[in-house]
Amino acid sequence: MLKSKKIKSLVIGAGSIGLRHINILEGLGHNTALVTKRKDVDFTTYLKTECALKSFDPDYIIIANETYKHINELEQVHKFSKNKIILVEKPIFNNLNNIDTSKFSKNNIFVGYNLRYHFFIKFIQKLQLKENILSGNIYVGQYLPDWRPNRDYKLSYSADTAKGGGVLLELSHEFDYLLLLFGKCIKSFLLIDKLSDLKINCNDSVVGILKFEQCKQISYNFNLIDKLSRREIILNTNYNTYKFDLVNNIISTNNNNKKYDLNINETYKDMHLDILYNKGKNACSFQKGVEVLNFINETKVL
Repeated sequence: MLKSKKIKSLVIGAGSIGLRHINILEGLGHNTALVTKRKDVDFTTYLKTECALKSFDPDYIIIANETYKHINELEQVHKFSKNKIILVEKPIFNNLNNIDTSKFSKNNIFVGYNLRYHFFIKFIQKLQLKENILSGNIYVGQYLPDWRPNRDYKLSYSADTAKGGGVLLELSHEFDYLLLLFGKCIKSFLLIDKLSDLKINCNDSVVGILKFEQCKQISYNFNLIDKLSRREIILNTNYNTYKFDLVNNIISTNNNNKKYDLNINETYKDMHLDILYNKGKNACSFQKGVEVLNFINETKVL
């Protein structure tokens, strides 16, 4: 896409992630519009995707509504707006039942795994060139009612497996970057359950163990019940132990701690720029997004 052209970007969905995307795109100088029924947003809006595609005629389309609606939106875009660049928020779908993924043009569809652009993930990629990572532990925990403070958590799609919620799909970022860093997963086992008294229709805690081509032992604990809100990666090599605290932006190495000035919005910005101007070289492709979903579905439950 030519850098001199003012890009027209359409965001489908006006939840927290949709509004994050449109604000970042506005900051990049895009001409933006939003598909939503909300009347409290200060953007050009359309009630229906079909109308927005025909009237606004966007160059770049971001599908950021509820996960279970992604397939319907993607089919509309495919029908009414050919050869557009598309970003689908993660996970790409809530399941792959009765979905013919082969009918979509995969070269121009990407999935919003923005943690690929996080400074810490890039740090680990550089680390792999110098040290062999022997084992690791991944921890992600955040109390679901705290995710969207202004909304009843019981009504969110995050609280319903049928709508794409639940601990595995909501926290699938980690599976994407693990596959990116360590290659094919050879063995995968997990224990998953609903442990809390939250009024939700999904599992809220999972622990698992993984064996990858490039790392023989990775354990993980993901949950929707941690009141402390933590997102951490711990990696062991022959020489060092590294702890990456993605909430407080701290890297700890043996006895050393270093805090970084990071803004998560920069990962989204870098992802958009990569997709638009670098053919998404570092982005999660459509096929890789499907692979993440397959990986989750194929993991053996103990």
